[in-house]
Amino acid sequence: MHTFMAIVCFGLLIWMAFGAKTSTLIDQATKLEHENADKIEDEMDHLMDDIVRLREMNLTDAHTDFIIRTMQSCEADVLYFALGDNKLTYVGVKKLVEAIKKGKQGVRGLNLNGNPVGDVGVQYILKLFDNNIFEYLSIEDIGLTDNGVKELVDGILQSKPSSPVKMLFIGNNKRITDHSVKQLLRLVGLNQLVKIDIVGCSLSDEAKKQLEQESPIFFV
Repeated sequence: MHTFMAIVCFGLLIWMAFGAKTSTLIDQATKLEHENADKIEDEMDHLMDDIVRLREMNLTDAHTDFIIRTMQSCEADVLYFALGDNKLTYVGVKKLVEAIKKGKQGVRGLNLNGNPVGDVGVQYILKLFDNNIFEYLSIEDIGLTDNGVKELVDGILQSKPSSPVKMLFIGNNKRITDHSVKQLLRLVGLNQLVKIDIVGCSLSDEAKKQLEQESPIFFV
């Protein structure tokens, strides 16, 4: 009996020393794997007051004027737009982009995750690349297709040799397929571009492997 208890106690000590540590490492790794633009914004919330924070407010194109007024009320010279998980379409994006270009404020970050802006909306977003360097552009789950990826890549490459975007998030767009691999590879080697997140798209394992082998900037 004493021998059995000793074994149990020893096993418990081993788990406490190594099992708990392993669990912590796994938790940390999982946390890192789920880093995205939302986390970037949350970190920035503690550091600056130049974020237009309007996530998850059921905003539609009819609320674009409200978004613009919120933008204009900010005194900062450059802004980060947190507009994820609303219901904006390309119509609202077009109006917002026009207002930004008419104003004096620059853009350093834009999150439109979960808004059904589609490929057409991306065409308007590209107009912001003229005089802005984005810390991040997050357009996950917006209905982006392979055609939209080509337009996005073409727009980014107009700023060669540097990218107007440092971190690009286009994941969870199910209509992005293996046909986009060739386009995405055109971005390899651009100055300033450090991350392209395409997790959750409809890429085959072979396509994912190809991207990962070509460059560490791809997160698949």
